[in-house]
Amino acid sequence: KARELYADTHLGFAEVEIAELLEKAGFKEIETAIVDREDVPPHFQTLLAVATR
Repeated sequence: KARELYADTHLGFAEVEIAELLEKAGFKEIETAIVDREDVPPHFQTLLAVATR
């Protein structure tokens, strides 16, 4: 739905993908959480990631 509505070419990242990217970049103690989700389609989510280096 987001692809059609907004012509997005990349639909974002899953929590696990963000954690993997942070780990590959040298971060430790990685925590991720979905902190908000839109009620209406396409239900965009806001993801928070916290880590140490």
